[in-house]
Amino acid sequence: MDSRIDKIFNPSSIAIIGASERQETVGYAVLNNLLTMGFEGEVYPINPKRDTILGHKAFPTLSSVNQKIDLAVIATPAQTVPDLIRECGKLGIQSAIIITSGFAEIGEDGAKLQAEIEQLRIEYKMRIIGPNCLGVINPWIGLNASFAGKMPSPGKVGFISQSGALCTSILDWAISNNVGFSNFVSIGSMMDIEFADLIDYFNDDEKTESIILYVESIKKPEEFIKAARRFTSRRPIFAIKSGRFEEGSKAAASHTGALAGSDDVYDAALEKAGIIRVKRVKDLINVAQSLSMQDIPQGNRLCILTNAGGPGVIATDAVIERGGRLATLTDKTMESLNQALPSFWSHGNPVDVLGDARAERYEKAIDICIQDENTDALMIIFTPQAMSEPVQTSRAVSRIAKRYKKPIFTSWMGAEYVEEGVKMLLKYGIPSYQTPEQAIDAFSFMYKYLQLNDNLKKGEAEGEVTAIKVSAETIKTYKDLIESIKKEGKRDFLNEVETKSLMEEYKIPTTKTKLATTEAEAAQIAESIGYPVVLKIQSPQILHKTDAGGVMLSLKNAEQVQEAFRKIVQNAKEYNSEASIEGVTVQKMVRLSGGVELLIGLKKDPVWGPAIVFGSGGVNVELLQDTAISLLPINKFFASHLIEKTKVFKLLQGYRGQEGANLDYLRDILVNFAQLVIDFPEIAEIDINPLLIKGNEAIALDARIIV
Repeated sequence: MDSRIDKIFNPSSIAIIGASERQETVGYAVLNNLLTMGFEGEVYPINPKRDTILGHKAFPTLSSVNQKIDLAVIATPAQTVPDLIRECGKLGIQSAIIITSGFAEIGEDGAKLQAEIEQLRIEYKMRIIGPNCLGVINPWIGLNASFAGKMPSPGKVGFISQSGALCTSILDWAISNNVGFSNFVSIGSMMDIEFADLIDYFNDDEKTESIILYVESIKKPEEFIKAARRFTSRRPIFAIKSGRFEEGSKAAASHTGALAGSDDVYDAALEKAGIIRVKRVKDLINVAQSLSMQDIPQGNRLCILTNAGGPGVIATDAVIERGGRLATLTDKTMESLNQALPSFWSHGNPVDVLGDARAERYEKAIDICIQDENTDALMIIFTPQAMSEPVQTSRAVSRIAKRYKKPIFTSWMGAEYVEEGVKMLLKYGIPSYQTPEQAIDAFSFMYKYLQLNDNLKKGEAEGEVTAIKVSAETIKTYKDLIESIKKEGKRDFLNEVETKSLMEEYKIPTTKTKLATTEAEAAQIAESIGYPVVLKIQSPQILHKTDAGGVMLSLKNAEQVQEAFRKIVQNAKEYNSEASIEGVTVQKMVRLSGGVELLIGLKKDPVWGPAIVFGSGGVNVELLQDTAISLLPINKFFASHLIEKTKVFKLLQGYRGQEGANLDYLRDILVNFAQLVIDFPEIAEIDINPLLIKGNEAIALDARIIV
């Protein structure tokens, strides 16, 4: 654990630079919070214009304190901050929070100030949260070093956010819903301390049993994944990532680039880190409530208990839709319920205790169901009826919850009639949601963490990648080719012949392809490789050949080949009159009747680096939008996981009597493809589309490499 970061969350003494008695200022809010919310350490207000502030002695400068200071909280104008950081460094203060805004986020002048602070931070070996942040809260020691006006209760959830406004909103909600936090952090512009640092710190904090994140950007992607995975191997992290719909992929030259946007790669990165991503703030809030009050369910089998049939059906639909299962109740449970409930109860899961159920009937049914060995969690729905007892039923739930570790989720549906019952549930640490769907969402996010962590552990246990090893001499040959293409400057890609030649070195099966510059040469090549053949235009300016009418299939003799050659060249010139026509490629026409067309591609993300894209291929690839993404490296286990995430996986297994594909062979192709990408960082994008596969046969019919 970094002691400098620990001093931010567990300081014995704090200096508030910019402390003020003016209630409209940040300096007032931070000082008032530290003095009134339970912090027992020393607090030193720093303000050269005041002798006392809020009844405490004030100091003109840091150096005038003449006492050891663990943490400096800075809330003064931006231009004053560099000198203050320098003073902190000289006094041996190595931990600081810069709440002040007006740095890199405002433009060039602010960026210069921030760069100056960063140089001083490095010189004096300081750790800094901010600038432009709300501050930090540690409820366990009454520390509120922020300008948020409330203190949550101590709990077991760590919260890290790039948005201060979201922090205050969630804080307000948390207090009203009895949700506790271990630490609450607004990290602002992340000049120094960022997500990876804090996740590592929380990993060493025994009070933090889970983390929720609000993410706008990641500055140190590799460190983030490693830190998150260290945490998620034992405890869950849930995150919301804003900015999902970036438009950067629109200019991509390949199918892969068009299909895989930056947000898709973020999905893959968070998955590799073991983090469950949620898409809505409401989801983050719902899961935070469950994490603060419940243990993680050990599976996805849910027992639903309700006093109304309709909400039970709604909950059932939500469970199935989100990948959960209704628990199959044991014979022992069914027999006990038959004895405890009226004869016309539902006799199955959902367990309908009927509309006239009072608290006693609820309690008997809950006690029976929670003990069922086939049940991983219990979902209790209460709807207001004339004879129902919301508060008494809540007390009954709380009594049972104390006796068992199994998670309980509740939905007391309604408003005023159930309000006191909901308050009772929250008081006793039982999460309650307005609708059954919200409760099911929280349940499903929690068990998905278990599924993801289990998959990652299996993949990690398999060990290193077992890809083909290509000789250093061969790699150098193709690197030299790429370099010569870049120097020449006439194209930014390998042509089809070059591309397929490179892929063959990595045991990626391709069609033998030769380039013809005349129709006679095309006919001669076709005669030598045997009919039928395929002809394709080759031009640096035409990447999507089909769009230009630059592909002719199933040519069966020399006359057809020569005619196709002329037609392809004519189509290409009409498509792009300025295109440079290098010739036409000739290759054997491959027929795999009933084969499946796949896409394998490379996406280079500016944050996360290279990612593999796999899914349905062919001419309708953009229409189908059936792809999955994985960051590198991958071994066979992760290759399998990539395949299984797609809809085309069902076809690959064999569908309606059709022969399936050799999935071991496909996994080898994916692993070798990944090795090609690793060996050639010069490559920007790769498309194999389609890779045709059936049984033990596979062939890359078309491919392109962009450098």
